[in-house]
Amino acid sequence: MIAEEERGRGLATEAMRAAIPDAWSRAGVDHVVAYIRPENVISLRVAEKLGFSLRGPGRARSGDPVGVYELRNDG
Repeated sequence: MIAEEERGRGLATEAMRAAIPDAWSRAGVDHVVAYIRPENVISLRVAEKLGFSLRGPGRARSGDPVGVYELRNDG
């Protein structure tokens, strides 16, 4: 989560650009997922920049509807 006064500076995108390769190498996973509420246009934009694609609908822990976005490690 990015503090409101710090938003719009690319911090979330930069953080994820560092975290994703770490997930590939250290955790050895072949994909990562993001659960994003449809109204969260900022997170949707970050996911799009990073190459995530919509896998399908899902539910948050609260039961709210979310989109399940996936990024596969094709390398």
